[in-house]
Amino acid sequence: MAARVGDLDNDTEAYFPRFNAYHRNRRTIPNDQRIAMYRNQIDKMKMKNVSTLRVLSIGSGDGERESLFIDAILSRGYPIDYVVIEPSGDYTEKFEALAKSKQDQGQWNSVQFEFRTMTVQTYLHEIGQLTKQPNFDIVHCPQSAYFFHDKAIFTMLYGFLNDGGMLLITVNSGIWESFLKYLWKIEGIHDARRIVYGSLSLMESLEQALPNVHIEVATQEHSICFEESFKEDSKEGNMILDFLCGTRDFRKICSKELTDKSMLYITENCLRVVDGKRYFIADEEDFVLFKD
Repeated sequence: MAARVGDLDNDTEAYFPRFNAYHRNRRTIPNDQRIAMYRNQIDKMKMKNVSTLRVLSIGSGDGERESLFIDAILSRGYPIDYVVIEPSGDYTEKFEALAKSKQDQGQWNSVQFEFRTMTVQTYLHEIGQLTKQPNFDIVHCPQSAYFFHDKAIFTMLYGFLNDGGMLLITVNSGIWESFLKYLWKIEGIHDARRIVYGSLSLMESLEQALPNVHIEVATQEHSICFEESFKEDSKEGNMILDFLCGTRDFRKICSKELTDKSMLYITENCLRVVDGKRYFIADEEDFVLFKD
């Protein structure tokens, strides 16, 4: 099937190499700063008589980033039952290997993992067949809400929480989201399945799904080096551009007019300069919802 603008999320073969290129070129906050932010969020939880924290993590990737969240919880003295939902079998295997390595080193011995290779939709369908639904103290969605196709998913995930628990959802800021909406408007694209593109649409979805729940938002600076993407013949630069545009082989399948408009929009609205280099602004925002 020929590639089309906006179809990258549905093309697993093309998605992950471009996702990896995006991560190779990212500039983010230091790990200790990220862990401190997680600790701050965990400390706000009003848990009572909890000996072991039950965590549901959706879209955990290869576990490298999730490891910071695990370390933050462990630093607060809690053992953890950790359920991982990840649709990529390759990433699940990498996370399992990371967990084994950590435990072999004596670092995560108080973490009990359960790995499930599936989408959130499949997981929720399975849960719906159970007589008794599971309960969690934390539901963590690190950059996975883009794949939620129904606002009711947020209601269900919040409903899994024990009293005092926390729903933590991380997405990209509205700058990237605004670029995608600009691009898709030009192309006349509307993905009826997709309800979250970034922080602006996530806030709208959460307010509709959970109208009476207070939402806290924290922002972290996060950028992607964009210098190579200005070079039309750069393989790495085009992989990054493809990922940011949500499109396989963006420069190849799009007209020069559309490419030029996209690059101009990015140049005028989406870049910051760091140490003399141009970076695409992909700041992340944590949406934190506590259950009273």
